[in-house]
Amino acid sequence: MAAGERGSAYLWLMGVLVVLGLIMGRAIEVASTQADRQRERTLLQVGDAYRRAIASYAALPGSDGSLPRSVEDLLQDPRASEPVRHLRRAYADPVSGQPMQLIRREDEGIVGVHSPSDRPPLMRRGFALRYKEFEKAERIADWQFLFQPSGQAKN
Repeated sequence: MAAGERGSAYLWLMGVLVVLGLIMGRAIEVASTQADRQRERTLLQVGDAYRRAIASYAALPGSDGSLPRSVEDLLQDPRASEPVRHLRRAYADPVSGQPMQLIRREDEGIVGVHSPSDRPPLMRRGFALRYKEFEKAERIADWQFLFQPSGQAKN
């Protein structure tokens, strides 16, 4: 093999490696974005589970409609004589991995939760009617899953 042929084979090989590197970089970026989208979908499920748990707590037969003071109240309702679990477990925020942030109403208890993540959301539309305002959110922490007392509920 002549010296010129070895040089062109080397350049060809370098070109192939550059193209492969670009393709791999793009594949990693796509996989990362897909993982972020899945975490956002999971956050919608987790946030809604908390919202429904708060509604269940407030609607417990024989209760005065009070709101939970802590997540533990949702895990094991202290007002009930029989064990009542409004929430299966204390879910972490799937986006940040941190605990969900509680939204409290002064001296009434927990009215909702939100993610602590300041990352801008990838999901911008396609929300359930109840969460339509999420379309305007500038950061994921703006997605607030709030319990609406009867008479104020959205679908």
